[in-house]
Amino acid sequence: MDGTSIRPHPLIIQRQQLQETYLSTHHDAGYWRKRAEEVRATAEQMSRPEHKRDLLDIAAGYEQLAKLAEDKKTRERVSGRAA
Repeated sequence: MDGTSIRPHPLIIQRQQLQETYLSTHHDAGYWRKRAEEVRATAEQMSRPEHKRDLLDIAAGYEQLAKLAEDKKTRERVSGRAA
């Protein structure tokens, strides 16, 4: 070699970092629980019942995502022990 190295383009590096962040965030129960809390807090400020109900439904969806993230983590831990 002539002393030069091939480096990935900065956009490729940024994309890889975003993918890693996306995956770690979307499998993090704490992230989804925090989102649910934030949405519930906003719902409490709503004066129209239908808006409050919609936001509470969204918060419930975030709680479901948190549960799925926990379940995934448990499955990974169990399959890691079994290997």
